[in-house]
Amino acid sequence: MLPSRFPCCGLLAPCDVCHDEGATKAHPMEIATRMVCGFCSKEQIFSSTKPCVRCGKHLSGSRSAHWEGGKGCRNRLTMSRKDSKKYSQLNKTVSRRKPTN
Repeated sequence: MLPSRFPCCGLLAPCDVCHDEGATKAHPMEIATRMVCGFCSKEQIFSSTKPCVRCGKHLSGSRSAHWEGGKGCRNRLTMSRKDSKKYSQLNKTVSRRKPTN
């Protein structure tokens, strides 16, 4: 998580829970509008899609084809060829024997 600046008190915190724990006095919380780049420490307007204005690094995590939202993705076309799960059970044979009743 990137540290965010909350306009209600000017506190720099990684999340709203940390903001509530670090606040010295009780006040209504406002949504953070500024964030700090983890690479170059530049404070800038919050954006989850644009790269950093100073160093050009992407601040949000990259999208992974392996784990998305806790559901998991096993699309073998998008998996790395080095992933052992991509080729698991491909050589498994199917029994041709007819079941007896």
